Amino acid sequence: MKINFTAKHIWSMALLFALIFCGCATSPTPRLYLLRPELQGPAVQAATNVPLVLMRPVEIAEYIDRPQIVIRRSKLEVALSQFDRWAEPLDNQINLYITETLADELKDCRVKAFPCHDQETPLYEVELSILSLDGTPGEKVSLTADWKIRVTGKEPRILKDERISIQATCPEPGIPGVVSATEKLLSDLSDTIATALKECL
Repeated sequence: MKINFTAKHIWSMALLFALIFCGCATSPTPRLYLLRPELQGPAVQAATNVPLVLMRPVEIAEYIDRPQIVIRRSKLEVALSQFDRWAEPLDNQINLYITETLADELKDCRVKAFPCHDQETPLYEVELSILSLDGTPGEKVSLTADWKIRVTGKEPRILKDERISIQATCPEPGIPGVVSATEKLLSDLSDTIATALKECL
């Protein structure tokens, strides 16, 4: 049997194939997450005659230095959550989180992140290296980090050189729980560093 295709039939078939192709090519829109601290109150400009603390750029392990959120599947296996991503580079977010939290807790000094454009030399510098930061959705997130407090000036020296390993339970299922637990860990880390700085001031 001979089938005659009219221009209308050809156009309809072309449109159908285009719709099918577009449907197959469309992928889910990634969900983007930010890490932001819960501060005690609105930011207050510290006096200029108090010590300046400089937060050095945060170093993070290479396996978490990527847009995708890293989740742990077993002791030796991690995976990337392809459609759950950090809205900003993770090292920048951690740097901002720690800096803002320290500035909120330490009222007797100024805390600024590198690069600092103040002409004054900072009295103290904080160095932070995140060795691991990952977790299992619905379970817990773990963080291990090395941190230092260095006094500057004519006789620079390291006042504190510590390693911290802490865990936090995910407060809700899925990746949102992982993000919330990550914020809890960064808050605990900030508290530890703030306490040490208070002892130095």
